[in-house]
Amino acid sequence: MNKIIPFIVAIIFSSSLNALSINLAIQYEEAKTGHIIKQSKELAIEPSTVSNEGMHKTLFAIKLATLIKTSLTNYHEALNHYHVPYDCYPRRPQPIHWDWDHIRKEHSVTLLHSLERLELHETFAYDTDVTDALSLCKKLGQNMLQGEFGPVFDAMPPVAAKMSAMRMEASNALAVTCGGIKDYSHWKKQVEDGYVPVPEAFIEEGFLSSFSLPLQSSGSDMLLTLNPAYAHDGQKLYVQVGMESNVTEDSFKRLPANICFVVDISGSMAATDNTERTRLEWAKDAISQVLSHLNEQDILSIVLFDNQSVTLLEPTRVSDKQAILSRLKPIQPRNSTNLYAGLADGFSLVSKGFTAGYENRVILFSDAGFNTGVTDSDSLLRLVSDYAAEDIGLTAIGIGENFHHSFIHKITMSKGGNAHFVHSGKDMMKFFKNFEFLVSPIAYNLKISAQVPAKLAHAYGVPKMQHEPIQELINVRTLFFSPEGGGAIVLEYDLSDR
Repeated sequence: MNKIIPFIVAIIFSSSLNALSINLAIQYEEAKTGHIIKQSKELAIEPSTVSNEGMHKTLFAIKLATLIKTSLTNYHEALNHYHVPYDCYPRRPQPIHWDWDHIRKEHSVTLLHSLERLELHETFAYDTDVTDALSLCKKLGQNMLQGEFGPVFDAMPPVAAKMSAMRMEASNALAVTCGGIKDYSHWKKQVEDGYVPVPEAFIEEGFLSSFSLPLQSSGSDMLLTLNPAYAHDGQKLYVQVGMESNVTEDSFKRLPANICFVVDISGSMAATDNTERTRLEWAKDAISQVLSHLNEQDILSIVLFDNQSVTLLEPTRVSDKQAILSRLKPIQPRNSTNLYAGLADGFSLVSKGFTAGYENRVILFSDAGFNTGVTDSDSLLRLVSDYAAEDIGLTAIGIGENFHHSFIHKITMSKGGNAHFVHSGKDMMKFFKNFEFLVSPIAYNLKISAQVPAKLAHAYGVPKMQHEPIQELINVRTLFFSPEGGGAIVLEYDLSDR
């Protein structure tokens, strides 16, 4: 199966609906060489058709994402109208409206009935990512009856996967994915723990990244090659443009790295979040996994922060890994959280050891709270952006139910930024598998423009902040490889007024 993520650029319609065509063009900067690459491709559109079997699953994923977002928004708007705000305690506030039980049931039933009406195409009906997401949404509907609110900042049973009779031809080519939030594990954890998360906790591109959304391969002999697809029903046009690659997991090789671990050791890292370990213990496990990927070519430094920042390890070649882990082992959570100080020192150490031809990067392990020192997110964003301009990226490993998802989402949209959430052994294994790809950008500043005589209704999977308006000119700051093929960017056009 060729794993592909879509990117779209210039889309030009002819004057006749029956002669619809798409003219595609992209531009991006190769991460290794700095070369500017431009490509273009034209597609003829047939009304009421799906051009690629992979589009069936993509359409399902974006419809499910829309349903989740709408359900959460409607539920919390009703809650705020009839109850005390959801960020007040206790988590289950006393009702101030006699019909509260009816309101909860109404939203629960609406979500569950909507799930039943979603069409499962035979090409993906038994895919594990689909069945897991549907089971999670059913659990969300059950949670709505209980009225438990997720943190502002009954475990799911495993679903047996079956192989569909209709599958696309397998391929070992690596997928291409955007930077930013790489999963929806934080939101998933809240639902599994019985909460109804606030709408802001649901990051659409993170949700789509959890689905394998391949298009049938057209074959590629380049680092990145356009591979578009569309679905057209006469009223709407969905355009998914894949970028496939000639790079495989076997042929992929990351650059040597100059990395600084910035580790949160504040008091909140002592929480367990209904797991068998503290947040700090999960962070230490993640660090141990990262170390297993490093070698004597790589440069490592370590910063610890609570109410202040301390350098545990100056930039040094990675040789005695056990000695590094032994220095971390006795560290325990304490005091408040000065995230700015930790990040500032981490970036400074990477800058100090900056090496041409290396991947220079800070890796943050934290629940991303901050209550001491510089606490406004704009200052933190400027810090990350300034160092990103110097080719120093940020990977954020989020830990804990109070993970500050909106802040991490914002800072990881900078050049070279991405984030992953860890709260279980399963998440740790996924992180372990994907680490080398998470720290290896392949392209920057993908330019996606559209000249379309039709209304752009939505841009799915494009890294952007909540409530940010749709932009005709889309700029994807960073592209990474993904061995799991997750994610999609799809533009939805409204043709009803044409």
